[in-house]
Amino acid sequence: MASIGEALAAQWDRTWLMFLDAVAKFPDDQWRAEVPGELAPARSALHLVETVDFYRGEGPEGYAWGARFRVDWEGSPAQQLPGAGEVVVWAEELRAIVDAQLRAMSDEEFLTAPNPYAWTGANRLEHWLYGIRHFHQHLGELHGLLRRRGLPLEDWH
Repeated sequence: MASIGEALAAQWDRTWLMFLDAVAKFPDDQWRAEVPGELAPARSALHLVETVDFYRGEGPEGYAWGARFRVDWEGSPAQQLPGAGEVVVWAEELRAIVDAQLRAMSDEEFLTAPNPYAWTGANRLEHWLYGIRHFHQHLGELHGLLRRRGLPLEDWH
């Protein structure tokens, strides 16, 4: 029987695969394209990856939003946002970090360790479930952008 960490790591990995597949389906000319009423794919993807980085930490204090690329995913001009390849590099780094974090925690820690992100739930298990729900929300945005732009949809993993 898998531990909680192993089970969560497997689900997070499948989620990362879906994200990487979705990002790969945006042509370069669509990546930063602003369409009225919707975000550029680069904005959604950058926000998704940056929030994983935020939530993998030990608490909200001191996190430097926008530090990786020196841009604000929401406020910077689209042309200043990182390219898909740069976002993928960061995503792959975080994929390995999150996997290691999840696999290193015992079932006891998931259920009893204090959660420094109180709004995400009572314990670390709820925290990581919140994180994957947040990830899927923005993955759904990317999926919607693919569909509205007539691009192939990502694969379900």
